[in-house]
Amino acid sequence: MSQDTRLYGEAQVWDQALQTGQRNLAQAIRDFWPAGIDSVLDVGCGDGKLTSRLAAPGAPKIVGLDSSAEALSRLPFHSVLGDAQALPFPRAAFDLVMSTDTLEHMPDAVEAVAWSELFRVAGEAVLVAVPFREELLDATARCADCGETYHVNWHQRRYDIADLHRRAPAGWHVRATVLSGEPWSAMLPPETHLRRNALGEWSGWDLAICPHCGSGGHAAAPEQPLQSLLAQALAKQLYPALAKQRYCRSHSEILVIFQRDNAELTLPPPRLAEARSLPASRVDFNYPPHR
Repeated sequence: MSQDTRLYGEAQVWDQALQTGQRNLAQAIRDFWPAGIDSVLDVGCGDGKLTSRLAAPGAPKIVGLDSSAEALSRLPFHSVLGDAQALPFPRAAFDLVMSTDTLEHMPDAVEAVAWSELFRVAGEAVLVAVPFREELLDATARCADCGETYHVNWHQRRYDIADLHRRAPAGWHVRATVLSGEPWSAMLPPETHLRRNALGEWSGWDLAICPHCGSGGHAAAPEQPLQSLLAQALAKQLYPALAKQRYCRSHSEILVIFQRDNAELTLPPPRLAEARSLPASRVDFNYPPHR
C-alpha cells in the first residue's frame, strides 16, 4: 500500500502463487491466533491469498482493505477500497486489526500514521507481520532507462525486533513475537554490497516497475562466482566483520502481536517444532554478541 499504486495495480503481480515464506507465515498466524476474536480488519489485504487461509468453521468476520482495486477484485471476502493512513472506521471497530507485508512499502511519513490507525481501530489486538532484518540491497535493481536504483517490491525500510516493540503506544504492550517465513539469500550482506556497489551486479524482476520513470523491470542475470583474488580479498574483510556482527538469515518474516492493556487475550500454547541437526557452518545467530 505505497502511495504509488502502479506496481500493485498490475494483474500479473496478483497472478502469482504464494511463496514458501508466505505459506509459513500463514501457518504461524494460525498457530498464534488469539481465541475469542469475532471481527478482523486486514489492512493491506491484497487479494486475500494469505488471510483466506484463516477461514474455517466459526472463523471471525473478516473485512479486507487495500488501495489496489485489482487486488480487491479477487478477494473472497468483504472488502473496502481505502488508505491505511485514513481507515474509514471508528475507534475500536474490530476486535483484531492485522497487517501483513504492507507497512514496509510505505514512505516514512505515511507509515507512521498507518501505525496509529491500526491501533485506533483495534479493540483488543493488533497483529503485524513485516520482513525481518531484510538486506534491501538483495532485491535492489538499477533501471535500464533512467539509471536509478530501487527495491523491486518497493520496500522502504528494514525491521528488527526492538524497532517493532517500540511501536506499541500507551495502553498497549507486546504479547508475542514470532519469527517465520523462509531463509533469506545465502549471500551475506558484505558480498551483496560488493556486487551491487563495486561490480555493478544488480537484482531484478521482470514484473518490476521503476518508481522513478515507470519503465518495466527485467530478470536478474545469474550470479557468477567471484574471481579468486577478489574472493580472497573479500574473505579477509568478511571474517573480521562476522566476529563483530552475526547475521540472522534463517527467517524472512517477523510476526508481532500487540495487546491492549485492559483486554483479556488468550493465545494457544506454542507447538513444539521437530528437532533437527545442522552442521556448525549453517548455525544462525539471532542476536549480536553482548558487549
